[in-house]
Amino acid sequence: MSNLTLSILIGLINAVPILIWGSYFLHKHNEKRKWVLFSFSLGALSVVPLVFLRYFTDLIPFLDLQNTLQANSLLQSSFFNIPISLIMFFVIIAAIEEYLKHKVADKVSRNEITSIDDAIEFSIMAALGFAFAENTFYLINIWKNLDIQTFTSVFMLRAVFSTFAHCLFSTIYGYYFGLALFSKKVYNDNQYHAWSLTRLLKKFHFRFKRGFMAKIFAAESQFVGLFYATSLHAIFNILLEFQFTLFLAPFFIIGLSCIKKLIESKKALKELA
Repeated sequence: MSNLTLSILIGLINAVPILIWGSYFLHKHNEKRKWVLFSFSLGALSVVPLVFLRYFTDLIPFLDLQNTLQANSLLQSSFFNIPISLIMFFVIIAAIEEYLKHKVADKVSRNEITSIDDAIEFSIMAALGFAFAENTFYLINIWKNLDIQTFTSVFMLRAVFSTFAHCLFSTIYGYYFGLALFSKKVYNDNQYHAWSLTRLLKKFHFRFKRGFMAKIFAAESQFVGLFYATSLHAIFNILLEFQFTLFLAPFFIIGLSCIKKLIESKKALKELA
């Protein structure tokens, strides 16, 4: 089988969970098709820098994740035995991925996002595009180097958990990104002062213009969104890499509850957007 045929075949297989999760999260949305496809495509392209980064880390011994894990017998380790350097590695990778998906949503925001609901939707579309490309690259490598049984188990794991996880992280970020985009209305009308810096500055509100406070609120909202998304992403990567599969089900359940809570929250703010 040629590389092109293999890539197309695995891409088609990967499209199935993407369509299922997309239908689950976005079935009530009717956005312009071109911007939906644009977000998905940019999300998929944003994987490319990560592919080069992974290749780069494989060339340098102390950055080669798999060799480091095997050399230190960490594949069967407990969470508390994981070196801080590896935890930081996962945090950096998660931060890069979430930032790249953020840039996709930011690119769309100037043209199409008119509500917090839209911010969540386009963030999810970027996540689905990213997950599609990432899973395709990953499974092509598995197919070439391992057996069909491993390929099947990895596909199921990534189709169910990894794709959902990307949607979860982007839902969280999309919500806070939406707060940032409509910070003036949210801040002025709802006094939604959830973050520490905004609360602190509120005590000196008479010294600042309302527009300045709204900008502070917007910047802090984006930071909080990226912080939450990156933190959960790093934890999820650690669970996968160290085969802590027993924790994936609770992660899944808690993630669904988190999405439900955020959707209910943004409904209360929908009229402001």
